[in-house]
Parts: sequence; C-alpha cells; structure tokens
Amino acid sequence: MIYGSNSSPMKRLYEKGTRNLIAISKSEIPETLVNLLASGKCSTDFIISIMEAIGATALFSQVASRYAYMGVMKDLVRVFTESKDFRSFAVSVAMDAIWNLVEVAGQSAITGLAAD
Repeated sequence: MIYGSNSSPMKRLYEKGTRNLIAISKSEIPETLVNLLASGKCSTDFIISIMEAIGATALFSQVASRYAYMGVMKDLVRVFTESKDFRSFAVSVAMDAIWNLVEVAGQSAITGLAAD
C-alpha cells in the first residue's frame, strides 16, 4: 500500500500517537524526565536511559511540544559540551533525541503556522 506524504505511518504517529503515547502526554512523565535530566545528578547510564525515553516519546507532537516548551534542548546539548569524546554513545543518543524533537516539534510548529 502506498501512503503518500499526507497519510504516511510516521505522519499519523506524529499527529495521532499511539495509546501509550497519548497516555504519556496526559501524565507527568515528560516533566519528570526533563527534571531528572536537568538535575545532572544521575549516572551516565541513567542519563542515557532518560535521553532514550525522551527521544522515543518525542515522536508524538503533543509530547514533543511539551518537551520543547520545557527547554529540554539545552540539557541535551549539555551532553555534547560535557562529553570528552564526541563519538561517545551518550552523544549519539542525545543527537537522536534532538533530531526527533526538531523533526516533530518543528513540524507541528509549521503546521500551526499554516493553520493561522
């Protein structure tokens, strides 16, 4: 089946989410993840897990918009500046989360501007 750009599976995921992503968007999970990442008092393995969770849940536009509003990008970029090796796994995970946020939150911002 050919979906086209208007009804592709990823676009439907961005806009409508899944049952789990909708539940996460209605919970305090995004705030908790951002607060844990911003604290900087976690182990490297825990920070990587937090960033993976942020990247995975940012595939739904409502969650990605909340992350962007809370300023999680600065904390993800901090991983770059604090890393001794730019090729580390933590930097790779942070880049993936940033990419998802920019792609989804940026897309919803563009869609919102087009609607105005």
